[in-house]
Amino acid sequence: MLWGRTAAFLGRSGQAMFCEDELRTQIFVDDPATLIVGDVVAARRRAALLLWWWLALGLQISWKKGTFAKTFKWIGVEVDLREKGAIIVTIPEAFANQVASLAEEILKSKAVSVDKVQQLAGKAGWAAGVAPGLWAHIAPLWAGCADAAPSLSVSR
Repeated sequence: MLWGRTAAFLGRSGQAMFCEDELRTQIFVDDPATLIVGDVVAARRRAALLLWWWLALGLQISWKKGTFAKTFKWIGVEVDLREKGAIIVTIPEAFANQVASLAEEILKSKAVSVDKVQQLAGKAGWAAGVAPGLWAHIAPLWAGCADAAPSLSVSR
């Protein structure tokens, strides 16, 4: 509960530093994703201001996870913003293969341990829930891009 409130403050206070058509930020547990509108110079300046704000508040940033690109990995999925007017979210192929392999193994067995069923349920549940769950976090970010460039469409 305490971390949830802290993350909400970090996201909201960081967002409040910018107009809605300049930057949108979303925090999922402890992984922030920020979409920044503008040319490279303006975008880098906005990113620096946001990061300095978070550093001033004492947030420890995992620099190795950061990226300044139109494609990135966030909360276990690949996000691609290169196609104009679209957002492409992909579950990693290795994960999908792992789930399929586990399901095939269970289907071929006459008896299955509870641990195996729980393992499959957990992995399949994440995969089935990632698209709608992730959309709830990406939609506000993408809407920020659409506000800045009205020709973009937001679709699921």
